[in-house]
Amino acid sequence: MATSTDYSRSVVEASDEVRDTYCEPCVDDGKQNEAEGLCVDCSEYLCGQCYKNHTRYKAFKQHVLQDKDKMPVCATNAGAKDVCVEKCSLHTTKTVEYFCRSCDTLGCHACITINHCLCKNVDHIPSIVNVEKSEEFKEFINGLDIRLEAAKERKKTLCSNSNETDVMKGKAKSMLIQQRDEIKKFFDQLETDMNKRIEALDRENQETLKAESSACDSIYDDLETIKTKIKTKLKDGQKCELFIAMKNDKPKTKKLDKEFEKLTKESKIQSYVLTPSSQIKQVMESTSEICRLHRLRSAKYVHEINVRTKNDKNCPHIFNQIMVQNQYLAVADNDNTSVKMVDTRSMSVKSEMNMNCTYVWHITCMSDDKIAVHIVTGGYQNHIQFMSVCKEGSLSKGHLVNIDETCYGLAYSRGNFFILQDQQVQIDIHGKIQDTIKTDYSESLGGIAISPDNETIYFTNFEKNTVSSMTLDGKVKAVYKDLNGPVSVTVDNDGMVYVCGSDTRCMHLLTEDLIKLQVIKDIYGTNITYSSTDNRLYVGLQDVITVYQMEQ
Repeated sequence: MATSTDYSRSVVEASDEVRDTYCEPCVDDGKQNEAEGLCVDCSEYLCGQCYKNHTRYKAFKQHVLQDKDKMPVCATNAGAKDVCVEKCSLHTTKTVEYFCRSCDTLGCHACITINHCLCKNVDHIPSIVNVEKSEEFKEFINGLDIRLEAAKERKKTLCSNSNETDVMKGKAKSMLIQQRDEIKKFFDQLETDMNKRIEALDRENQETLKAESSACDSIYDDLETIKTKIKTKLKDGQKCELFIAMKNDKPKTKKLDKEFEKLTKESKIQSYVLTPSSQIKQVMESTSEICRLHRLRSAKYVHEINVRTKNDKNCPHIFNQIMVQNQYLAVADNDNTSVKMVDTRSMSVKSEMNMNCTYVWHITCMSDDKIAVHIVTGGYQNHIQFMSVCKEGSLSKGHLVNIDETCYGLAYSRGNFFILQDQQVQIDIHGKIQDTIKTDYSESLGGIAISPDNETIYFTNFEKNTVSSMTLDGKVKAVYKDLNGPVSVTVDNDGMVYVCGSDTRCMHLLTEDLIKLQVIKDIYGTNITYSSTDNRLYVGLQDVITVYQMEQ
C-alpha cells in the first residue's frame, strides 16, 4: 500500500511555528507537562506518566493510543482536540483516519489495508488537515452558502405562501358567507311574498266575516223587533191587534228566512292550507353544496415541438390542432396546406399528408382512428375531408363532403358536426344540414369546443370579445366578456374552460359556467388543445407547439 505521506505526523501551522502541546489531565490539575501521546477515544493529550497509566484501567483497555511520533501536534498550549475520533462503521473498535483519493472514500486502518491496498493515493487524514486552503473546501463552503441562501429564500417563499393561504382562506370564507347571505336574502324574500299572500287571503276572509256578521245582526234585530211587538200586544190583551200584527209580520219573517238561508249557503270564506313547494324539495335534493370549491391551476413549461419538416415549402403556420389516440396531435398546417401527425412522446412529426387545396383551417377528432379536416379549394369551395389514422400515426384520406358556407370553427359530438358560421352554428351529418342554431357570432377568427359530457358547446367571438356556452339545442347558458380577442378554446376533464386571446400573453381559466377563476400569465398562442392523458396543454403559435404541464 502506498500513501502520499505514509503516516507522518500532522503539522499544524500557528504563526508559522509549532508550539508545545501539554498533557490535558495535568493542565486540569494546574501543571504543565509536555504531551508524549494522544488517546484517540478520549481526544486528550497525555504526558508520559498519564500515557503509561491510561490503559491500566479496565474502562480504557480498548482505547486507541498514539505516541508522540504519530499524534497530531496541537496549535494551542491548552491542547486542542483536532484529532480523528469518529469510529469506523465496519470496524467499531477503530477510528476513521484515512482517506483514499482514488475511491473518494474514508476508512480506518483496517479498511485501507483490506479494501484499498492497491490504491495509489491514500492519505493519513491528520497529514492533510490544512483543508481550508484547498479548492475543494472553498467549493464546499461556497456550496453551503448557496444552499443556505436557497433555504432562506425557500423559507421566505413558504412564509409568503402561508400568507397567501390565509388570504385565500379568508376570501373563500367571505365568499361562503356572501353566498349564504344571498341565499338567505332570496328565501327571506320568498317568505315575505308568501306572508303577503297569506295576509291578503286573511283580509278577504275577515272582510267576508264582517259583512256576514253585519247581515246576521240585521236579521236578528228584525226578528227581535217582531217578537217584542207580539209579546207586548199579548201582554196587554190586545187580541185584535195581536192577530193583525201576526198576519202582517208573517211575510216579513219569511223574507228574513230567505235572507238567513242565503247568508248560510253563500259564505265567502276561503279555506287554505300551506304545503312545502315541490321546487324547493327538488332544489334541496339536487343541491349538495352552497358554493363550488375550485383548485387553481399553474402551467409549468415542459418543452417545445417544432412542426417543420423537409417537405415544407413555406414556414409552417399551425392554424388548428386536436388530440388523437391520446398520443398524437393532428395539426392543420395552413401555409403548407398539409395535415401533420405530431408524436407528443418523441416530440416530432410522425407523418404528414398534403391536402392538395388552397387552405387547411380546422380539424376535429371523430374517433380514435378518424379525424375530419376543413379544407378550402379553388373558387373558395369549403369541404370536410374525412381521414383515417393508424396506430403508428400515418394518415389516409377518406371521402369528401361539401359545405355550403365558410366554416369558422369545427367540432364533432354524438354523430354530429358543429360548424361555426356567420350568425349560426350548423349541426351537420355527412354534408346534410340537420339543424341550424342562431347565435350572435360574427364573421371572424374563432374557436369551438365541446364539454367532456357532450352537453355544452363553447365558442369564441373575436370581434365582440366574448366566449359563449350553449346547449346542443341552442340555448345560451352563459357569456364571458373579460378577454380581448379570444381566438381559441378548449375544455379539460373537469369541465374547466381555457381560452387564449390573440393580443394578450395570458390564458383565462373559466368554470363550466364561464365564471373566471384565474388568469394564467406568460402563455401565448393562437390555438390550444388539452390532453387528458398527461394533463397537458398544447399551445400552437406559427411553427411551434409549446407544451405546459397543468398542476393544481
